[in-house]
Amino acid sequence: MSIDELKEGIQNVPDCQLSNADFTKILDVMDSNRNGMIDYTEFIAGCLQSYNYLKENHLKSAFTFFDKDGSGTISKDELKTCLQSEDFTLQEEMVDKLLKEADKNNDNQIDYNEFISMMKTNTEYSRSVLGKRED
Repeated sequence: MSIDELKEGIQNVPDCQLSNADFTKILDVMDSNRNGMIDYTEFIAGCLQSYNYLKENHLKSAFTFFDKDGSGTISKDELKTCLQSEDFTLQEEMVDKLLKEADKNNDNQIDYNEFISMMKTNTEYSRSVLGKRED
């Protein structure tokens, strides 16, 4: 895809206003073989990076949702507050289990790295936590 084809395609996206400098930056970032075009594999790689960035933003938002006091860690009380409601109640022993499994440094709290690790390695927690976050 040439820069002109990219511009033409972007014109069809509502509310997306990019300058010529923006298009030049896009080409510079995506054109890894420096042939002046965005090849299929370069385009796919750019899309995957974008997807991973958005996924990481969702995880950061979910962590912030649980970290009620903004301390940078999630306590057992914060977990209980977030995972228990009128519609959904996670039993105390399940909160304890979740905390124990995620808390790799045994400080009875979940820091951001532990949270990310838990969410990336345990799809059951990931679905329930991100699903609960979006309610």
